[in-house]
Amino acid sequence: MFVKWNLTKKCKMNCKFCHNALDRIGWDFDIDEDSVEKVVKKIGNASQLKGVSLLGGDPLEYEHILKVCKNLDTYRIPYGFITAGENIYTGKFDEIFSSKYCHFVGLSIDSSNKKTVKYIRGKDILNKQLGSLDHLLEIKKTNPNLKIHTNTILMNINKGEIIDTIQLFSSKNVNKIQILGYQNNSHSKDRFNINFSEELEFVLELSKFLNMQGYLLNRESLELCFLSEIGKDYLNSLLFDDNQITYGNSSVCPIFRESLFVSNDGFVYPCDAYKPYFEIDKYSQEPTKIYPVDNLREKSIDKIYNENEFFIDIKEKIMEKDLYSNWEPCNSCSHLMKNCFPCLLNEVNNKSNEVLIEKCKEYKFLLKS
Repeated sequence: MFVKWNLTKKCKMNCKFCHNALDRIGWDFDIDEDSVEKVVKKIGNASQLKGVSLLGGDPLEYEHILKVCKNLDTYRIPYGFITAGENIYTGKFDEIFSSKYCHFVGLSIDSSNKKTVKYIRGKDILNKQLGSLDHLLEIKKTNPNLKIHTNTILMNINKGEIIDTIQLFSSKNVNKIQILGYQNNSHSKDRFNINFSEELEFVLELSKFLNMQGYLLNRESLELCFLSEIGKDYLNSLLFDDNQITYGNSSVCPIFRESLFVSNDGFVYPCDAYKPYFEIDKYSQEPTKIYPVDNLREKSIDKIYNENEFFIDIKEKIMEKDLYSNWEPCNSCSHLMKNCFPCLLNEVNNKSNEVLIEKCKEYKFLLKS
């Protein structure tokens, strides 16, 4: 079981694509200091716990982050962070990252180009981020459990810089280089998504780079999360045998990973939508059922996971035999339910509709041509 703990919506960035931009103005709803140990203890008592991801906002902006990590250490719970890492280089958080229970840090760095990062994040922070990356790599020398990840979102504004960014991170020997897909955000005035033609153009450029200089990379460290599994089939068809990329790190709905999500105020959800409902009536556009949502300050994780009606119903849904039968080309794809697990929320709300995954359809056509 993985626990994703959304500690806070606080963040000092001004990212143009932020889905929390409005919510975090004057935000003051996080778990108080007195509740931290109680929540961490209940997480630590969970059966078959594999680890905790501390998320945000920026989790390092949570007022009681040091206390959270000290308690995670006390209960010997492996944990990690996803952060912009603006101030890690200062040494302010060295005590946290030096802990043998701190197993990963994921730095969100959008490009190796300062101007691009400043435009996206609203702050000139690339040099600070790279300083933080180098600082973490130094800490890693004395903390062998610490893994350093980078994540970069593929967008129309940075797609021409991604390969340079991959090379930069590879030269620093980070453990994982993730290239993520951009998700449209209704709150954002900017649209950074790329269409299929733009994605294909990038895939072709990436294939040339991997065939010419792939020997310089640890390809197992490169995770092309923006690319569907059938898209990886197509990319691999362009690559020499010793340059093949790995599968299984893109379309994996976290519900199938036995993940649960803890909100900043301690409520526990089976889905990262953080809503007390799952299915929407297509006519009324209202939830078909509102579920009770339990709080970690009051109940244990095992009790919530095994007895909460929301979790019980979700676990029943993932066992249904006809999942994604109306999805094209998923219903004939060899990757489905092996290393591709599409969003269950979308599946449940489109049972009566035909769902066409356009990019997968295009890659399927290219593989046959």
